[in-house]
Amino acid sequence: MSAEPDIRHLSKALFAMAKGASMLAFAGEAAVLMLGAWFAIVHTPEWTSITAVAGVALVTFVLRGCADAWKEKADEQLRKLDLADGL
Repeated sequence: MSAEPDIRHLSKALFAMAKGASMLAFAGEAAVLMLGAWFAIVHTPEWTSITAVAGVALVTFVLRGCADAWKEKADEQLRKLDLADGL
């Protein structure tokens, strides 16, 4: 029995995780813009607004990095599978 189906399922799962993390990162970027605009209008204390925006931006940065890493790993698995099929 070949490991081919397992690798294909793994790569599909990695692509799905990357897509989900990328969508969450996009939502986080939108939230950072909205929070920044909201805090500029409402005139909240600086420590509150800076902490909130920085926290959401940091989570967005981490999610974007995870999405890129998962997508690269899935691409690598598919390249290896295509190379094995070619031989």
